[in-house]
Amino acid sequence: FLRSMDITDLESQLGSLNIIVVDDEPIARMVLTKGLKKCGYKNITSVESSRKALELIENGSFNVALCDVLMPDMDGMQLLTEIRKLPHTTDMSVIMVSATEDLSIVYKCLSQGADDYMVKPIRIPQLKNLWSNIWKKKKERAILQQLQEEKTKTDSLGIELQNLQSQLSDLTSKIDQAVDTPITAITRTIGDLQSGANLTPEVKNALSQVLQSLASSNLYKPAFNKILDNQTVDGTTKKWLMTELGGMTNPGVPTTVDTDYGKVHWSSSNEEQVRELRSFEYDVWSKKEDDLVVYLHNIFDDFGLLDMFKVDRVKFKRFLLNIRSRYIAKNPYHNFIHGFDVTQSAYAYLTDGEGASYLNHLEIFALLVSCICHDVGHFGLSNVFLMATRHELAIRYNDQSVLENFHCATAFTVLEDPDCNIFENLDKAQYTTVRKLMIGCILATDLSKHMELFNKFQATIESFQADNADHHLLLMQILIKSADISNPAKPFPVARYWADMVQEEFFIQGDKERSEGMEISGFMDRDNPNIAGLQTGFADYFVIPVFTLLEKFLPKTKPCLEMLLTNRKTWENIKQQAELKD
Repeated sequence: FLRSMDITDLESQLGSLNIIVVDDEPIARMVLTKGLKKCGYKNITSVESSRKALELIENGSFNVALCDVLMPDMDGMQLLTEIRKLPHTTDMSVIMVSATEDLSIVYKCLSQGADDYMVKPIRIPQLKNLWSNIWKKKKERAILQQLQEEKTKTDSLGIELQNLQSQLSDLTSKIDQAVDTPITAITRTIGDLQSGANLTPEVKNALSQVLQSLASSNLYKPAFNKILDNQTVDGTTKKWLMTELGGMTNPGVPTTVDTDYGKVHWSSSNEEQVRELRSFEYDVWSKKEDDLVVYLHNIFDDFGLLDMFKVDRVKFKRFLLNIRSRYIAKNPYHNFIHGFDVTQSAYAYLTDGEGASYLNHLEIFALLVSCICHDVGHFGLSNVFLMATRHELAIRYNDQSVLENFHCATAFTVLEDPDCNIFENLDKAQYTTVRKLMIGCILATDLSKHMELFNKFQATIESFQADNADHHLLLMQILIKSADISNPAKPFPVARYWADMVQEEFFIQGDKERSEGMEISGFMDRDNPNIAGLQTGFADYFVIPVFTLLEKFLPKTKPCLEMLLTNRKTWENIKQQAELKD
């Protein structure tokens, strides 16, 4: 049935769909059935148990099943498993329905074969778009299957990698040309002069002072109009880029306390768990959220940080639980799971990526705590929205990195609690340094600072100095930035789920903008979804440039870049197929 349909026929064929609603709550069944009929669906069967539903499905023909997750006797997950065993239900779509917003349950449902997941109470617009959303997702899976088959037929993976590297080279060249600024060129020229053998120490010192002066000023705003003027950039992407790459500020540069810049040596007290945590392909959604706090202990212990800085383990756990409680669990994306995922990714870059070779223990301590706290309290709304609606935080922080300032202030508010103060045994100089480093790291996650940070790191790679505190902070900022945008560099099933969560959070903001009579931001219009366009644009203008620089500085992170390029190709195929149908 699905294969014979065209996207333009979806609306007209709603009445011919056979739908079964499975829920043990009579009121829930009634509300869902009435909502479906109101949206134009006519053939609806409603049952109160999974076993009865399974019997009907075994002996009947249904296009869609909406199943409650939590039911007595046989729950929705068991029903889903049994449905997928039936040979005649290959094209049947199963949507799981529940009042829970536990994202691990959502991920489990989708991983085990559900086509979609809806949270009660279900709104009419969700039901209206139900079939078109399923159709698009099935087409995506068909494309992915086709790509996998093509990959299997390839005699040599080296050919594929060579093609991807060629695409990267072309894209990097275009982006380098677009974002190069006069200040970058000046910095590069001075760096070349410094390497000259005939210069006196006085001249080299003077050139170093010039470089420091340039780095401390806000001179890195690039001529990004070159990209925006490109005719190949669609209107939605252009609008989104202009919104996200707004103002730029400099968080300031701290000086370090100790000078132990030698490679940090880590232990392997729990080798199997630590090995998994160090992986670039870590799947946080396969873990229980309650276990993430334990994994954070393992990460800090692997560097010996808790013992080195005399952190009370009970207080460390209280600190983590307090921070977790301040993340808003109902946010599809900006929640504690994201906070952990960023921390794990940074940890992987430090260990398997060998980034720890360039930092001392105090800096690693500050970086990891920053990762945990970098989005604490996030509302699921952008800085631009908060400023446009004159939110109290926008007023408080004068429209400057509104959310990032809030996250940082929230983290230090928790740290002021004697029961959560994991910095209590740092001396005054250490605490001052850690505070400056954390402020610098968390504020660097503001997307409007992206180009400034990118250009600074690009200009520093060749001349990175082991004893330069400014360079250390810059590396820490790039590490937290890379970790914060690392979802597209994970295996595609994980990256795809994160993309869904980002899109849903965008839609929630778009719904608010519509209700407030505001212009709907790019990629946030629920009625005009374009997840593939969002992901390719995000990869091209943000993620690929950053991971290209990261791989240049930390060659061991190359697998991340390769995964990112492979995923980008997959999204491009999905995007092209969608455009053909539109």
